[in-house]
Amino acid sequence: MQEYGENFHTLQHGISHGLVIALLFFVVPILGYAVIFERKGMKYFFINAGFWAISLVLMACIISKWGGIPVY
Repeated sequence: MQEYGENFHTLQHGISHGLVIALLFFVVPILGYAVIFERKGMKYFFINAGFWAISLVLMACIISKWGGIPVY
């Protein structure tokens, strides 16, 4: 842990995890189902997917940077 402990507390790491989690696991399946069920257009899907992707990326960035703060 001492050798690699601080290597992953970066914004890029948070952005990558936020995008993967947002787009692949949560946003696309849930919003895809809702868009099909409600018979909405792709514009509706992309606006909502973008909102959630940005929100989850920001949360992942904060958590990634917050993880590097030592707690005493």
